[in-house]
Order: sequence, then C-alpha cells, then structure tokens
Amino acid sequence: MLAKQFRLRSKDVKFLTKKRNYISSGFFGFFYVKQYDNLRFNQFSFHVPLKYSKKAVHRNQIRRCLYNYYRIKWLSDKKIWNNYYKVFVVLQKNGIDEFKKQIEKKSEKDILDFVYSVFSVSLSNFTKIVSK
Repeated sequence: MLAKQFRLRSKDVKFLTKKRNYISSGFFGFFYVKQYDNLRFNQFSFHVPLKYSKKAVHRNQIRRCLYNYYRIKWLSDKKIWNNYYKVFVVLQKNGIDEFKKQIEKKSEKDILDFVYSVFSVSLSNFTKIVSK
C-alpha cells in the first residue's frame, strides 16, 4: 500500500470522476487532474469494481498488485513526470470479462505477472499522453 500522502481521499475521487478528464488504455481507465501547486508529489488510487468479483479478496489482490507495481516502478523514477497529478485508476467494466478470461485458471504468480504487464503498458501510454 502507498503512504497516506500518496493516496487519494474520497472527496478527491468524487471530484476526479465529476471533472471527467479521462484516458482509456487497455483494461484500465485513468481519471486525472493536475496536482495543486503547493504539493510536489503524485497521488494515485485504484478501483476494481464488484463486477470483477464479489469477493473482496480477489479485488484486493489485483489492487495490491497495482499499488506494488506503481510504487516499485514509477514512484521511484522522478524523471517520468513533467508535472504532478491526482490520478484515479479504474478497471474498465466493459473489459472485465476479457480480463477474467486472461487470468482464469492461472496460478497466483502468473496472474500477478499478467496484471503487471497489462498495467505497465496502460500506465506508460497514460504518461505519454499526459506529458505532452
């Protein structure tokens, strides 16, 4: 899990979803807005909908994987971001069935590797679009 300052609060998530700056990439969608001028860091939050699984264990597994990938690969590299952003990442509802098919009958390690690979492509596409 990310440190508290790097996570979005619920009021930030509501604001981002109303603002509707949205980029879709692969299985993931990104709601984003530029960070306040006085805050010099990015804030992220992830959402895996109930449609993926009714069991919180399965949703939290995917969410933890996304947090870990972001923390390890992207938070440490300061050169990627030109500006700082508030970003709310969602697993798109229209792609959940395909996502489930891809990870169905795989071991936990293979699921994590798949999520890492898909999210890395989506996040790099997002950063290319935003950093223009």
